[in-house]
Amino acid sequence: IIGRTLTGLGAGLVSGTAPTYVVEISTDNIRGLLGAGFQLSVTIGIFLVYLFGAFISWSWLSFMCLFPPLAMCALMVLMPETPIWLMTRSGGDHSKGSKVEQSLQRLRAADNDNESELKELAEQTRETQGSSGFSFRESSTNPLFYKPLVLSVLMMFFQQFSGINAVMFNSAAMIKQAGSSIEGRYAAIIIGAAQV
Repeated sequence: IIGRTLTGLGAGLVSGTAPTYVVEISTDNIRGLLGAGFQLSVTIGIFLVYLFGAFISWSWLSFMCLFPPLAMCALMVLMPETPIWLMTRSGGDHSKGSKVEQSLQRLRAADNDNESELKELAEQTRETQGSSGFSFRESSTNPLFYKPLVLSVLMMFFQQFSGINAVMFNSAAMIKQAGSSIEGRYAAIIIGAAQV
């Protein structure tokens, strides 16, 4: 129970922070692709667990699953803070040699037009800091706020309560009980591949 709780907390934290980091460091032309890459990585991970789980014991599988999060923790120490985050903390300072400029230089190719991107980030920061902040009243009456919020909450609700997690976690047993000619663990691999 403690292991499941820690795994759930860790997965919940990564599910929010990793896509946010990726979106903040990416350029406009590939932001959508990289944002979708997180969910694709999740489905690939599920597929790999099904694949390896069909041939090794659950204890070895659990041990193997320890390494990707450890590698992520170790390698994230080497990653710079996002230029957007640094810009909001510096009050819009993007002068030569600033932390914002250094971060952007580490994240972009040598031929990238960093100066125009820095100006755009500074403008976005000024607009954000000049706003009155979050207001529940405004978000509940302005369709620009409440429509995307309602749609995303409903999508998450229906996704979670459709039972997909129960199906994915118990697919091998369900296929076996259904009397399939394919062994449950191999059918789970097929399901994982289809999900990818």
